[in-house]
Amino acid sequence: MSYISSPHTTPLEHRTLFQLLDHNTSVSPNKEAIVFRDDGFNRNSYTFKKLKDQSQILAAKLIELGRSEGIKWFLCFLVAGNLCDQVKYVFTDQTQDDVIGSLVRMRENDSSKSVVLVGTTRRYKMEGTIFYGDLLGDDKVDFEKLTKVEISVQFDDSCVVVFTSGSTGNPSPKEYTHHGFVNGILGEARMAGLSRDTILFSDAPFDWITGLANISYVLGTATTLVTFPPNLLFSNHVTTKVLRILEEERCTHATFLHYFLKDLTTCKELASFDLSFLKVCLTGGQSTDFDLLHKVLKVLPGLTIFIAYGSTEVFVCCSQSVDLASICRVDEVGKMKVSPGFEVKVVDSEGRLVPVDTAGELCVRGAAMVHSANPFNLPATSHRSPITATGWFHTSDWAAITSEGLVRILGRMDDVIKFATDSVQPKEVEEILCEHGAISDVKVVGVPDQRLFETICACVILSPRFQGSEKEAILELKEFAMQGIPTRTGKTDRKMLRKLAIEKLGL
Repeated sequence: MSYISSPHTTPLEHRTLFQLLDHNTSVSPNKEAIVFRDDGFNRNSYTFKKLKDQSQILAAKLIELGRSEGIKWFLCFLVAGNLCDQVKYVFTDQTQDDVIGSLVRMRENDSSKSVVLVGTTRRYKMEGTIFYGDLLGDDKVDFEKLTKVEISVQFDDSCVVVFTSGSTGNPSPKEYTHHGFVNGILGEARMAGLSRDTILFSDAPFDWITGLANISYVLGTATTLVTFPPNLLFSNHVTTKVLRILEEERCTHATFLHYFLKDLTTCKELASFDLSFLKVCLTGGQSTDFDLLHKVLKVLPGLTIFIAYGSTEVFVCCSQSVDLASICRVDEVGKMKVSPGFEVKVVDSEGRLVPVDTAGELCVRGAAMVHSANPFNLPATSHRSPITATGWFHTSDWAAITSEGLVRILGRMDDVIKFATDSVQPKEVEEILCEHGAISDVKVVGVPDQRLFETICACVILSPRFQGSEKEAILELKEFAMQGIPTRTGKTDRKMLRKLAIEKLGL
């Protein structure tokens, strides 16, 4: 039957995240922890000592706020700091207004006060907003009180809350304990070959689990992280600038998503850069295009690509490493090993195990998982909890376990469109388009895109009131019109709709 248990290969770590930072700072205080680069080739960096000092100041100030004002939850923007029981961090991005809405709803369900910490902008003016730059600029810090709090922290205490888009497209908070988060980070680092000698490049935003993991590698393994603004890399105009940064920083590892891998294969200047130090590329976040990876390995033949499968609720639970030789072996492509310390199973709609080589929903269980899938007690968005009473996380992904004991990921069970790093809910786009007077009905599907994996396609029925031609409607809406919307048992058949859209677009 479709079940795999992969035993731990090393003992589980019992230290907290800030204890690991303390240890790595004591070993290498002047080693660069984080290097900040931009498209102007400006360079700033934090040593481990500076990172620890800033973290302690921030943690002490938050503890002071928590004790004096009864604050329980802190919503932090792009902040890495000491984490303790009195201070619960929530990592997110400055542009996610929906997360602020979630915080407001959380307040309605929790009488404790909350604080929103933001970056350099002063965009949010809601009550209780604090800018962490103001806290860091205050020299009056009670380190004695901080030390007492740190001593009291246990590895099963709450560590961090990460927001994800969730299957509904709305931000969804997930809470980790120190034990779950730290062991997830260290497990990923071992599989990807990260160590204190690693220089890791990443453009992943810190609000996303991948970006948060990348900065946590610094705290846990003393890796040096080289960061780059994600909105710049996404713009498709900075490929050579990133290559120059990789060369100048002598990066050994890099987190590259699908769209930048595509850019690499078409970059005419690639050969002019010395990337001999770059040994491993980490990628994931969407279905793997092995034809694209083959092209990448042809232009960078010395590279190994580490393909990770996981989610916000569970760290990398399956992975596959490919190089130029192995990717040519068709029988091995797409088959992932289960990460040490995880169990996986594939079940049918009734939750029963399916036979080997049979598709079903992938479920995962292990130590490196969220402690709570709804820490703010927000109203449920699904009739089914993603984590069962016995600890199994339902991924909502189709998969099959092979006779060799490997896992094939077959795709999503829902209709969410995977647009680069964003999960786009069709309904959100449909509601906006329906406001246009030319549209009678519209359904949105994802269609293949070589660079971004999927792009958004709107299938439109024109309103009888629209007097123009279909061509004019296409120009106006930048989409296309159809004669009807296929249905299945009264519901929109998005699978058939997507097929028709692909045919009409000639993809």
